[in-house]
Amino acid sequence: LNIEDINRLRVPDDIGSAGYIPAIVYKYEYLIKRFENTGVRPIFSLPNQSPLGTATVLRGTELFTDIVEHPSAVKDLLEIITETAIKAVAFEEEFTGKVSTGIGMDDDYGGLFSPEIQEEFNYPYMKRLYEYRDYEERHLHTETYSRGHLPYIEKLGITNYDAWPYHGLTIEDVLDELPGTFFTWNIATVKDLYTYTPQGIRAEYERLVNAGAPGIVMNLCARNVPRQNIKAFI
Repeated sequence: LNIEDINRLRVPDDIGSAGYIPAIVYKYEYLIKRFENTGVRPIFSLPNQSPLGTATVLRGTELFTDIVEHPSAVKDLLEIITETAIKAVAFEEEFTGKVSTGIGMDDDYGGLFSPEIQEEFNYPYMKRLYEYRDYEERHLHTETYSRGHLPYIEKLGITNYDAWPYHGLTIEDVLDELPGTFFTWNIATVKDLYTYTPQGIRAEYERLVNAGAPGIVMNLCARNVPRQNIKAFI
């Protein structure tokens, strides 16, 4: 996506025929038909990135300079992304016949921008998505937030935060800044999953429990994590 193309973008009139949604609908209906044979009932979900995260995917690293050189164009793009995301949520409700009690979002790119930029270019648009319905649960996954980003989690009313030990973030930071928020703490960075010994995994788990972590998880997206480390975590 070029910066000049933003003013030609429009929120789709028929979100059900936009992008990959028809393919997702087709696969879902196919799996539903096979339920009696497979015993596996699929779920239908259209996941959301944060609006700034989607803009980063579309513009790449050029978005970092766009915010300085073309702030109005970036905000136009964020507006289109936000309205499209809201339409996608509404389509999911209509298609499934269910209104969810919660909403989740991925903001892995948001923490690559400073907290000051977050205030102007991410928080207002995330807020609109989280407040689309009177949701009981608001989930947020992000691997990039620093301590300076944590106040936005409280401002957004997040009820479940998936926290990661990147950008210098510590479990103590989260406990200090968000004393009333439930969160899960990822026990190790991807690199550490390979380098830890089973004894190191157990020691870190015990340290996190003693620190007061309400939930501890191990992410297995990385391939070939040593089995002994997985067993030590379990």
